[in-house]
Amino acid sequence: MIDIPSVVIATIQANAAQGVSRGKHDTDTLERAYVQHCTTIHWRTGTLLLFTRDVTPSGTHLLHLGISFRPKRPEIPPDVIGNVHTALRLGATLPMVPFEPYVAGCWARLLYGDDSIGRVWQAPAVTQGTRLAGQPATFWLPCNAEWEPRTVLDPAFEAQVRAMKWIPWGETQFAGQIADADPGRE
Repeated sequence: MIDIPSVVIATIQANAAQGVSRGKHDTDTLERAYVQHCTTIHWRTGTLLLFTRDVTPSGTHLLHLGISFRPKRPEIPPDVIGNVHTALRLGATLPMVPFEPYVAGCWARLLYGDDSIGRVWQAPAVTQGTRLAGQPATFWLPCNAEWEPRTVLDPAFEAQVRAMKWIPWGETQFAGQIADADPGRE
């Protein structure tokens, strides 16, 4: 696993807890502000993260995680994160760099937790070989209305994500890479 201080994980999770996205950030000013607030860069690993609470039109509650990569800044301490939108307004350039599946999988495991990672779903584009260098990996964790991860998956939700070709965590490239690198954790 990558070494990320717990304060970084707690901050990212706390940012997500301050609102909800309903997929209207293009037209809703408050939702756009929430999504921007939840877009973080961890400079040392070069990981750009979007971690939000989403509610679908059908009312399904999801913890959403989008991950892509930018140039690493190893000179910055591991407990320092930045807001991407602020960095861009201040003139930072954040070019896309090749995707790092192992690091992405570690972030997913750290943010969702060991007890919940097995119930995470991944968008299909990541495993079909069509993803561009900076295109994010997207993950969803189904939750109840109190934002606690579901222990039993709603059959309608499972049918919906399977129809969209989403992949359960155990079948992703991320799960296998973490298991290979850290066999005691998978």
